[in-house]
Amino acid sequence: MAKRALLVAISKYPSPIGKLDAATDEADRWADILRVPYGFDIEILPNEKATRTEVTKHLRNYLFKDAKADDELVFFYAGHGSRVTPSGGGKSQETLFLYPEETGERLRKSALFTAQDFSEIVTESSVPAGVRIDVILDTCFAAAFGPLPPGVVDLFVSVEESDPEGRRPLERFGRVEVPPSDRRRFKSRNAAEWGQLCLIVAAAGERESAKQLPLTPPRFVFSMLALEELNKYPKDSYRALVENIKKKAAQYKQQPDLYGNLGRQGFEFLSSKPPSIGADTGASAGSVSSTQTISRTLTIRIAGICCFVSKAVASDPFVKRLVLPYDDIGGGPLDTHIPFIEVRDDQMLPNADKSFLSDPYNHREYAKTYDDAHPHHDQYVVDGTTPEEFYYRRFVLSGHTITIPYVDTSGALTVSTAFSNHIPGMKTVTTDLFPYPRPEVFYTTPQAGLISAFFDISYGTLDIGSLYEFTTLFVTKQTGTVNAEYQTPEFVTLLLPLLLPEGVPLTIQVKKDATTYEIMLDDTTDTITIGNEIDIDILGLESGDDITNHFELYYNLASPPRPPDRAEPIKLLEPINSCTVTTWP
Repeated sequence: MAKRALLVAISKYPSPIGKLDAATDEADRWADILRVPYGFDIEILPNEKATRTEVTKHLRNYLFKDAKADDELVFFYAGHGSRVTPSGGGKSQETLFLYPEETGERLRKSALFTAQDFSEIVTESSVPAGVRIDVILDTCFAAAFGPLPPGVVDLFVSVEESDPEGRRPLERFGRVEVPPSDRRRFKSRNAAEWGQLCLIVAAAGERESAKQLPLTPPRFVFSMLALEELNKYPKDSYRALVENIKKKAAQYKQQPDLYGNLGRQGFEFLSSKPPSIGADTGASAGSVSSTQTISRTLTIRIAGICCFVSKAVASDPFVKRLVLPYDDIGGGPLDTHIPFIEVRDDQMLPNADKSFLSDPYNHREYAKTYDDAHPHHDQYVVDGTTPEEFYYRRFVLSGHTITIPYVDTSGALTVSTAFSNHIPGMKTVTTDLFPYPRPEVFYTTPQAGLISAFFDISYGTLDIGSLYEFTTLFVTKQTGTVNAEYQTPEFVTLLLPLLLPEGVPLTIQVKKDATTYEIMLDDTTDTITIGNEIDIDILGLESGDDITNHFELYYNLASPPRPPDRAEPIKLLEPINSCTVTTWP
């Protein structure tokens, strides 16, 4: 197993770009800890050596060259960051601001290294499945809001003025989107193997600035706190590392973030294994012996008409409740939402009871081409020519509560910045709504004819999948006022940490009245789906159905009477996410 790291740091930018005294020193400090105790081979590109040409060459010929499964590869950057909009329009892209190769009017543009540039290099390098790529970014992609304290330096440098408020849809740096032609190299649907190869540790949130402090010597906030934490707790998980830094970084109005392949966030930093129970980490791991339990992370993909309702009173047995509204609008079987749980047929235990599940079905049978299938069903064999034949089973929900036993309760529920920024809030969309939905939403069991299912959530991490390229406006019915606008995701993910006793399988329990069904899954299961979609969407084809009509299902949950001038989503571009997930309030 190879362990390689490429560190890029720029302190001495040419005029008129402001210098960053701490950048190269921080890279040297990271190099020391990456060598010992983590065992990495290191290459550093400082200052004038960190041009776009040299960074590209070293990524291709050093970091990603001949990468093999189980290799651990790290790309670290300390310097200015920015964001740019492609000349043809579309998403803004986060960009590193490298050492310029040109002067004059071309100086700034010659320094840009965008999210797309990085993604293309990863893809062109044919990085195989199983390679772990960590991207550590001590920079930012948004400017500080308001004046900075004396001596504090913002790591953002402005390149253009086309998106001053950061409202344009954004392509995040390091979030590699593998094009369909290349997905055929990847066999599994695991996020680590296609679509999101990299786990990104970012110094600041999507709309925050990262900062250099006027200490002696100067220090970057993120590197200072991260290295302090790792020197004390080298076996921190990625999530524990970020959460512990956040507590200390709050005073600087800078909150580190994780995004990309969050399926690895529970692993030890720069390791392929979950943290050992009772290991010396900065976060409490509980008192269960590691010989008694197996630590796993289950990704729950959530799509369609699904609402995350926040706790209303202290006695509510959840932090957020996933509510699947009952569809009383659909006029027939083709346009009525089906609330469901979906699992892969070959991941059910051989002796498990399947009698209460649907017959096996293959999504690809309903898709015209490889690219027509829904993203979480894109499956290919290694030779890249023949689709892997994976079959799924579905449990249709009708007044059920969903429970997954043996959740790791050592940490609180974390909601990513991206989730908060991109999931429409019902109270934001229509300000006249009560802060909480109707009382039936907080009952112990779902109310027939109103709610199809509950799933209570108190632990794990809520994040989002890929963002649609268009923006959805929420416009009031009577006055035509735009109350809100969101760039929504294709789906939401809940990364649920589990501590399973040895020999006990992963089990999804679905209960209604006195009957409990158990869906028992094997050790290879990494993802399940909970959704509320019409049949054609479940099967992988976008229906293009009426987004406005379906959004009314959320207003069924409102405390009556419904506000007459409630907002409806207006589609601006095709394809449209007709079944966006929401939050309440």
